[in-house]
Amino acid sequence: MKYVLYFILIVFICLVFMNFPGILIRNEYSCPGSGLSFHYSKAENFEKICDLFAVFCEKIPFAQTNKFAKFYLADSIFKYKIFSYFSSANSYPNFISRYVILSPADFEKKEFKGKDLNYDFDEEILKSLIYSCLLFEKTSIEFLSIARWKVIGYSKYALSNPQKFSDLDVCENKGGEGYKEYENMFVTRYLFEEMKYNPLAFFNDNISYEVYLKEAKLRYCR
Repeated sequence: MKYVLYFILIVFICLVFMNFPGILIRNEYSCPGSGLSFHYSKAENFEKICDLFAVFCEKIPFAQTNKFAKFYLADSIFKYKIFSYFSSANSYPNFISRYVILSPADFEKKEFKGKDLNYDFDEEILKSLIYSCLLFEKTSIEFLSIARWKVIGYSKYALSNPQKFSDLDVCENKGGEGYKEYENMFVTRYLFEEMKYNPLAFFNDNISYEVYLKEAKLRYCR
């Protein structure tokens, strides 16, 4: 019984530790004008990181308070895995301690370390900032109620970067790796351009994905 209690205590300590990345990622840097600050173990190039993030912050008009939840830049895969609960995604929003942690990245090459290149770096950064903004503005329950397709779809729609899929692929239900993310953007574009949603209402409203996917196909699939 004693060893069981020891085991439970160790697990509890580990879980508490995993919710506080500031224990290992201590240095905090503020980005002038954007309202964003981030925690990073390395001091070099933080001005360039701020400049990069500022471009993406402009894509989040619903951040009316210009405030973000705590934002951590992991400098090693080990730290990212620990504080993201071993997530395989490029960023992880923790709704318990209300922070976002970003996987180790080379900001000059625009790539994540130890990951394949099957992603859009700009979209991944914007998604992480949207998570940070929503965590600041929403309660944990409200944050959990936000469908992830909205974050994915908005990131693609706001940046308008070249995509491997097209509207025709959605019309034909082509499928494949990355297809669902494009479909998310397809629905998001319909909501903004045809239904005249604004970003704040988009993230606040309870939107039926399947209903608007059908409507979007009726509008764009000729």
